[in-house]
Amino acid sequence: AKDKYLKAHYELHREDAVSPLRDAVDKFRKDPDMSDDKSLHIYEKVHICGFTFSQLGIAARVTFSTARAGRHILWQSSKRLVSGTLVALTPADNKFETKCIIALVAARPLAGVQLMPSEVDLFFCRTEDIHIDPQQEWTMVEASTGYYEAYRHTLRALQKLSHESFTLSPHICSMSPAVEPPAYLKA
Repeated sequence: AKDKYLKAHYELHREDAVSPLRDAVDKFRKDPDMSDDKSLHIYEKVHICGFTFSQLGIAARVTFSTARAGRHILWQSSKRLVSGTLVALTPADNKFETKCIIALVAARPLAGVQLMPSEVDLFFCRTEDIHIDPQQEWTMVEASTGYYEAYRHTLRALQKLSHESFTLSPHICSMSPAVEPPAYLKA
């Protein structure tokens, strides 16, 4: 019962975390020439231009164009590409037909996004997805709703709880109404 309970909560949280990006990719696949709208942001001419090293791992520095936004972006007050946001990348000529790579925005220094072209750092979710070819052009899609980082810690905790016992398990997972007083009250 505990495993089913934790698995159900994990899957619900995971769906909440990834569904906005999945829907954004689906919308882009249906109309690859679209501009930004209320549900997604599209960045084109994405190129890996280098790598940065941090305590969390190796991040790819990418340059990109915001031409599809159709307007100037005020990065200092924008919620675009904030650290912890999931993005999907595809080769520019593929348009998510056969290839979709998921990455997490590692850093968005204000000085970097104000450059022409703009720059951000990305953590690739799978190391085998890292492509070092700076000539390869990518398209990057970001959902304008949802924020993966808010769910990440809960998802990790649920994974950890499934492998460990925890004090409230009988009350939460098994719905046992018999609640014993804590040990310090018994003494």
